[in-house]
Amino acid sequence: MADLNALLGANAEILAELDQRAAKVDEREDRARAIIRDCAAERREIEAERATIEAANQLYRRKFSLNRIADDADDATPLAAGDPIEVPFKPQQRIRIGDQRYRIMARMRQWNRPVDLHEIVSGTGLSARRVRDQLRADVTDGFMAESDHGFSLTIPGAQLLMKFEQHRRAKNEPLPSLDGPVADDDGNSESAEFSDEGDVLAEHLP
Repeated sequence: MADLNALLGANAEILAELDQRAAKVDEREDRARAIIRDCAAERREIEAERATIEAANQLYRRKFSLNRIADDADDATPLAAGDPIEVPFKPQQRIRIGDQRYRIMARMRQWNRPVDLHEIVSGTGLSARRVRDQLRADVTDGFMAESDHGFSLTIPGAQLLMKFEQHRRAKNEPLPSLDGPVADDDGNSESAEFSDEGDVLAEHLP
């Protein structure tokens, strides 16, 4: 009996050590999961900024290509259907960006091509009236362009979107979601101001 108790006691000590090791493994796994979550969030931010830069580059190429065509022509040449329209925006303009407006502009950047109202409504999950009103305002302000093929994000629009995202990241605030429900009143909005040089300054409104 004494030998049995000794064996059981020795095994109990081994089991206790195994429990401690397992607890340490659990802690390391928790830390690893946290690191993976942080990496995934940072990767999403990197890809969002990369998409903004790439979209801006394509818009720049289109713009300068159209300028060269216009310079070579004897007279002003009408743009072909579907070509982006450069709309001048008003300087020193204070712009509010809420969750709904961000979703529309971010989706337009992802598509990076002219899209019609129906596709924008389907891709954002917003009401047709809300999308139509926002597009109308953004076309007027020069952040969207309208052609026979639909709506597209302009260079100022891509710059506004990028600066807004940089502003949020600098304040360690998450970007608005591109999926799921969004507040009808487009709350939690921020303002951004375009200077004459085209830079964007974003700040919280009181």
